[in-house]
Amino acid sequence: QCVSLTNVIIPDSVISIGERSFTHCAGLTEINIPDSVTHIGKAAFENCTNLLEIIIPVGITRIEGWVFSHCSSLTKITIPDSVTSIEDSAFAWCTGLISVTIPDSVTSIGWGTFYNCTSLTSITIADSVTEIEEDTFFDCINLKNVYISDLKSWCKIDFMDYRSNPLYYGANLYVNGELATEITIPDGVT
Repeated sequence: QCVSLTNVIIPDSVISIGERSFTHCAGLTEINIPDSVTHIGKAAFENCTNLLEIIIPVGITRIEGWVFSHCSSLTKITIPDSVTSIEDSAFAWCTGLISVTIPDSVTSIGWGTFYNCTSLTSITIADSVTEIEEDTFFDCINLKNVYISDLKSWCKIDFMDYRSNPLYYGANLYVNGELATEITIPDGVT
């Protein structure tokens, strides 16, 4: 709760950022996390309401729950190919977030990950994603475009409830860059 803290430079010797390390650091606008960091704890940057951009280091394999929730000024996140799971509410209430790309390494997206991201207009979901938990896109009222490369992979995603499907809000589905105006369910989809 260091509300006057505006900038943090973490040295290359640091390998882990603990739970709630920077929670409620409302003045924090930028942070440089080196690639030496392989773990960022739950809610580490929760309620950093002035944080504008975050580049997640390439050594991170799991984005912990609530880690960037309520970062209302966050407009850009970069998720590396090392990440395999994004946990519960990781980016919930990031009301400034406009676009997200989920890399090919990610297989699961947790409960409420993008809950109430009201400015989110587009998301690219990798073919590797097989499970999207409940309320992942709940109240993403401006979500208009969903980009995938393979319809068969999309059909294999286990949406835990109807509100976790980004198409629930009437978003356009793009397959390989083309707007899907007709959908043929591929053979082998159960």
